[in-house]
Amino acid sequence: MKIICINGQGGVGKDTFVEFCGSEEEGVFNTSMINCIKNLASIIGWDGSKDEWDRKFLSDLKDLVAEYNDYPFRSVLDDIKQAERNYDWYSWYTNLTNELVCFVHAREPKDIERWRKQYGARALLIRRKEVEKIHGNHADDQVFDIDYDYVILNDGDLDCLRDKADYFIKNVRKEEWSSSVHGSNY
Repeated sequence: MKIICINGQGGVGKDTFVEFCGSEEEGVFNTSMINCIKNLASIIGWDGSKDEWDRKFLSDLKDLVAEYNDYPFRSVLDDIKQAERNYDWYSWYTNLTNELVCFVHAREPKDIERWRKQYGARALLIRRKEVEKIHGNHADDQVFDIDYDYVILNDGDLDCLRDKADYFIKNVRKEEWSSSVHGSNY
């Protein structure tokens, strides 16, 4: 298994890129450290919008919850472990030989570095220059504060991004490195 922390400012095409890399049945899993926060936020009235105020709210809420009990990190670890179990069974049943690649949407440099150090993850930045801007929250504004292992420039149409995703996933699977969440205390 390989874990790739995917990052980039809002609207650059991160989810579209992962979708183009493949489906869960093809060994591509997509999760986010903010998913559990969005669920919590909806309970208290967040309507799913993502304007600047909402983005700051979600960022601040994630910080509070992470400081309180590390839930965003633990939640993603649980997601990955479940995806790995599901994929092991599915690939055995279907004779699929693709290696599982888990994309983890992580914004803060400290989170990405933690994934790298504790679990052997790599980091991918998606850029689309015409949508990059300052958002007024540290999660969005610190996107460029780390060195990435891979950078994809989303500078064309959807077919171009699809080609980049296809090239990326094929080459990542050929690389000689792996990640593991086994032995985690969570």
